[in-house]
Amino acid sequence: MPIITCRGISNRVKEGELLEIDLSTGEIENKTTGESFQGEGLSDFILRILENGGIKPMFKEIYKARFS
Repeated sequence: MPIITCRGISNRVKEGELLEIDLSTGEIENKTTGESFQGEGLSDFILRILENGGIKPMFKEIYKARFS
């Protein structure tokens, strides 16, 4: 599970509220209250790992592409 850093968000979000997070930009929207926050987005490298289902599957795809 990825970790997003957003200073002060714990003081402004209550348990049970629904959040939508854009992992690439770090934008966090509280769907319950409509409030938005700006966190730190993930790097392209980390996003690529997530898109491939983990680091092992990512490296398998890279290996296949290079040596097949």
